[in-house]
Amino acid sequence: MYSSAPYYHHSKPSSSTADALTDRQSSQNLISNRATLNTPTLLATEAVGQQSPLGFDSHSIMFDQTTLDGYTSLLTRSLSTPASGINPHHIRYKFSTESPVREAGVLVPLCTVNGIPSVLFTVRSSNLRTHSNEVSFPGGVRDAVDTSIQATALRETMEEIGIPSTNIQILGQSTPAPSKTYSTIVTPYIGFIRSDIKQVSDVWFNKDEVAQVVAISMVDLLDPSKQQIQTFRGIGVKISTWPVPGTTHRIWGLTAYILDQFINNIVTKYHFGEVECCNPTDDIHKIHQSSCCREPSVNTTNASSRAELARKRFIGKQQQKIASNNENVQDAALTLSGVSTAFPNIKSVIPVEILMDEQLNDAIKVLPANYNFEIHKSVWQIRKHGAKKVALQFPEGLLMFALAIADILERFANVETLVMGDVTYGACCIDDYTARAVGCDYMVHYGHSCLIPVDVTSIKTLYVFVDIAIDSDHFTATVRRNIDTGKRIALVATIQFIASLQAVSKDLASDYTLFVPQAKPLSPGEILGCTAPKLVDQDMIIYLGDGRFHLESIMIANPTLPAYRYDPYSKVFTREYYEHEEMRELREYAIQQGKKARKFGLIVGTLGRQGSPKVRKYLESQFVAHNIPFVTVLLSEIFPAKLALFTDVDAWVQISCPRLSIDWGYSFSKPLLTPYEAAVVFQQTPKWESSYPMDFYAKDSLGPWTPNHVPPTVRDPTKKKRIMGSKTNKNTSKPNSFPTATKSRKMARNEEKAQSMLYRFREAQRIEAGGSSGNEKRPYLASTVKSLKEAEKWRRDVIREISKKIEHIKDSGLTDFQVRDLNDEINKRMRERRHWEVQIRELGGTDYIRRGRNVLDLEGKSVPGTKGYRYYGRATELPGIKELFQQAALDSTKVAPEDMWHRVDSDYYGYRDEDNGRLVAFEQEEELETKNAVIDRFGKEGAEYLDMTQIQLPSVPSQQEVKDWFMRKRKQEVADRYLQPYSLVVEH
Repeated sequence: MYSSAPYYHHSKPSSSTADALTDRQSSQNLISNRATLNTPTLLATEAVGQQSPLGFDSHSIMFDQTTLDGYTSLLTRSLSTPASGINPHHIRYKFSTESPVREAGVLVPLCTVNGIPSVLFTVRSSNLRTHSNEVSFPGGVRDAVDTSIQATALRETMEEIGIPSTNIQILGQSTPAPSKTYSTIVTPYIGFIRSDIKQVSDVWFNKDEVAQVVAISMVDLLDPSKQQIQTFRGIGVKISTWPVPGTTHRIWGLTAYILDQFINNIVTKYHFGEVECCNPTDDIHKIHQSSCCREPSVNTTNASSRAELARKRFIGKQQQKIASNNENVQDAALTLSGVSTAFPNIKSVIPVEILMDEQLNDAIKVLPANYNFEIHKSVWQIRKHGAKKVALQFPEGLLMFALAIADILERFANVETLVMGDVTYGACCIDDYTARAVGCDYMVHYGHSCLIPVDVTSIKTLYVFVDIAIDSDHFTATVRRNIDTGKRIALVATIQFIASLQAVSKDLASDYTLFVPQAKPLSPGEILGCTAPKLVDQDMIIYLGDGRFHLESIMIANPTLPAYRYDPYSKVFTREYYEHEEMRELREYAIQQGKKARKFGLIVGTLGRQGSPKVRKYLESQFVAHNIPFVTVLLSEIFPAKLALFTDVDAWVQISCPRLSIDWGYSFSKPLLTPYEAAVVFQQTPKWESSYPMDFYAKDSLGPWTPNHVPPTVRDPTKKKRIMGSKTNKNTSKPNSFPTATKSRKMARNEEKAQSMLYRFREAQRIEAGGSSGNEKRPYLASTVKSLKEAEKWRRDVIREISKKIEHIKDSGLTDFQVRDLNDEINKRMRERRHWEVQIRELGGTDYIRRGRNVLDLEGKSVPGTKGYRYYGRATELPGIKELFQQAALDSTKVAPEDMWHRVDSDYYGYRDEDNGRLVAFEQEEELETKNAVIDRFGKEGAEYLDMTQIQLPSVPSQQEVKDWFMRKRKQEVADRYLQPYSLVVEH
């Protein structure tokens, strides 16, 4: 650590470090000049000739007295230099410092106890709810009355140990650190208590908050024998912890982290890395005036290797080139021998000015407090990469916050934002190609894990998981109330609740045997709708999240385990079920239909990154190997109506989302297979037995039909012989046999040939037994079939086609033209069915024509239409057809006989313009006979009137006028009968 080998011999500094060393000399001279005043000085002595493995005991570092100027100069020197042992920049992957809910401040109180430089600590009261009986610095959460975080630290110090702010000199501010709960940022302030403390027991303290005040001298804090290196839980960094003299307490946690930063940055950096003593009796003033005060040596070999390792670990190749061309002291990772440089100084932590920007924090308050959108990190990353136009992609559930986040980023990151409106189903839908096409140079994807790595995307991409805080106490209480203790439980969740899942798993570990499964590359406990782990030796599954889509994936992969779901929004705990048998039957039927397909369609999803080129190449190679014609179709979304347009395709394989086939495959007229099911069709893998595999994005998937499949390493048996010292292979550079991979390929080809021969043999046996070949066509004429059994078989085949087409014609996505064509196909198959039924009757079989004359729908009603042509499904709603059936329904209603003639159309008697003159001669003859009869009866005088023509055509009343006349007559009769002498006035 920093305490080993504190003094070094001189070596010539490189040009890249000259400026830094000059700054160090200036800092040392500043302390030296101040030490000449009438103030106590900071002394360092050396026990000459003593050495130790740690290099610390050889130098007895003694702090007789301290001064404010000395500490101030140390702080001035150190605040610009990060800790070498603990790099706060390294913890950005461990701690979430985004969107802090609260701000807190603590004071690191430096003091002198009887002239001995020391640091004050408080032991928290046992009555406190959190962190009771723990050693800490005085401080607390910022109040509304506090004007700054520094004021908070001074106020809390006054309340806890009674030291007023007038007696405290603030020397500087250390690096802010997040608390364990990830919701509070603690800012440490270094302060010097001016008055000397005679006895620590005399210091007043508030008994409600503090149980004891203790002081530890700087000598004890710097003594490595009293330090213990531990890993700080939460940040994954090794730091020092200290025992408290005279007590059983120990300084650890966040307090140890702050103290370690103070010692490492301020004290150790100066005394162990800057000064080389020549005479143990010389003070600092004499040391600086001495000619033998030399610069610390630089271990260039160690520094170079560690710097290169740091660059490879924390930055990319491009950044490495930039750093190598523009090195400074920090970026070059200048390493002093013996000083720990486990974590190099890579400038990747969010700057304090962004975290503490009051305007930015006020703007963040418009967003939900329990949603972590990582606004600070987004602003910093956008500024860091110099982005100009940023694309924001949200899932549907978070789209409501898009405009608020866009406004914040535009204001504080000074960029133009573009909210992408295409649907986002999951992490596979990240649409970096579209973002680049519209001119964006940066992209932020919200709500999903980094399924597509950032080094693969076409533009700079930031994933924001959007962690959601939940009521963990309610969740744990619910589980304990409903689940018996001792059960083996597998805990899973979506990415938004993974942090909460890890927290509650520790709380439940005392009562249950918990297991947080992982399907790499996903996070532990994370599941996707298409990727879930296979569980072993578990009693149940508990899913933390809303909805069932992701839960169903692990239920499909583990059909025998009961599954429970806790909804963090409604706080409801339910038992969930899934129809495994029905799903398997549907997928089995689709696979069998796929085996009969003569032409395949390969759908490559273009929604984001759904379509995997790796899987596409694998499937294309299988189509070519099996000599199956196929067509490749690019689709962003897959709909039944769209695929129905490809009438010559017998089956589909889609590389978009496996759940689309599993959940909605039955809605398509043709089989819609997943890549795994296609591999089953190609006999590349056996069909599932106990559980359907859900490993689409898993690295340990079953085969190369998944995007992230990593084939297992095949060990070459020839290497084993060489290792064992075989004489035959001892002096040969090449193995005698060909590689195992070639053997595996040949064995696979031999197995395919054997399977093909077995299939053909069984097919021949089935045909000899009277069965039909899968490639056999139905005869065009039913009369050519003379076997009753064969005729029955073809009739059933026709009925299956009719059933599929009738089910298809109900699809609301079909156009009117498609409905008409499909209805024609159904009527054609109905006529063909009748032909087979006639042939069956001729062969002495069942008389289906007599038994089933009427065609009924699913509701038991007759299918509308005439005996020759009928209408099915949506065909009854076509223009012209719908009105025909409505008119027929109207005519079937019962009407009165006297009203029937009112509805008879005049055309019923024939069209008037079609008179052919056949009755004219008969009419003239009848007219002449009638005229002669009148003359004989009335004489010639009466006959004169017969020759007169009509002067005016008579007025023929309309039907409505006749009705009105009868109505008035009826009313008048009633009035004459009951209202005499009243008469009804009729207006003409």
